[in-house]
Amino acid sequence: MQIASKTGTAEHGTDPRNTPPHAWYIAFAPAYLPKVAVAVLVEDGADRLSATGGALAAPIGRAVIEAALQGGP
Repeated sequence: MQIASKTGTAEHGTDPRNTPPHAWYIAFAPAYLPKVAVAVLVEDGADRLSATGGALAAPIGRAVIEAALQGGP
């Protein structure tokens, strides 16, 4: 199944170099006939190198989409 999605990472705070960024992911699926849409925001994700939307938020979003389309919890 194709998922239409976008990830992002947002710096914030008065000292963004020393503040963990927010990571986000927004998606809908199936891409050509959507039945579910999700938005995931992970605030203050982790250290600067690993706190990306693709690394932190996307796996959560994909799990939610799979559960929704399979009738899971």
